[in-house]
Amino acid sequence: MHPTSHQRALSSKLTAPPARRRRCWLPSVARRVQAVRPVLAVRMAGAVTTSPVNTAIPKGFESVIIAFVPFPEWIEPMGATLTQERFTGPEWVFEHKFDGIRLLAFRQGNDVRLLSRNRLPQNCPPIAEALKRLPAQEIILDGEITWGTDGAAYHVFDLLWLDGRDVSLLPLDERHALLQSLRLEKPLQRVARLSDEKPWERACREGWEGVIAKRRDTRYEHRRSPHWLKMKCETSQEFVVGGFADPQGVRKAGRPSGRVLRER
Repeated sequence: MHPTSHQRALSSKLTAPPARRRRCWLPSVARRVQAVRPVLAVRMAGAVTTSPVNTAIPKGFESVIIAFVPFPEWIEPMGATLTQERFTGPEWVFEHKFDGIRLLAFRQGNDVRLLSRNRLPQNCPPIAEALKRLPAQEIILDGEITWGTDGAAYHVFDLLWLDGRDVSLLPLDERHALLQSLRLEKPLQRVARLSDEKPWERACREGWEGVIAKRRDTRYEHRRSPHWLKMKCETSQEFVVGGFADPQGVRKAGRPSGRVLRER
């Protein structure tokens, strides 16, 4: 079966039992497509997940779409929304908010690209070499780069692509489990989840910039999202601001010449 030149996807309803048609292969087409990996998208209850074409089709599917998805040149990073609220809950996880530069790492074979939030190239050979040693041919990571006495460190908190699979469509907990399965070598460091009762208080005690609260069940969104909330440490102090005004005209006895302007 060969698609026409204008055909980008093939969609069909499958009527045979899943046990008889559990895999979908297009080897001849895959060989003819350069730098493009065939992906199997399984539509279930209105949602679509993707995986390589040699993945077993789950039971209960509605339809199957074969699409050719190239390795992304760029992914718009998910941003956190600032909040003044302080809360915890079983649907939320908390992570250390680092004070560095947001960095998306793209690796396809031996080609590694490090891009900032604004898509500016970053040059850091130790991070690039560590990415090449990962047990994957295609991978996209999201994290924050900081610099210390030992050099640069890449604090990885999300996994967006893995060997032809767009895992950004998965819930956060599933992406986290995939990230946990990867062995990271320095200067790559996996960002740990916080178990403190009030993680924002720990952040302020230890001099962090703050913490990030993330909903466990959300996909990676290419926008500033209310499902990621940043709680920043802010130093505050009550003080009195005073001012002085030259006497104007006749002043009553005992009336002060200075005035309290504002108290905070």
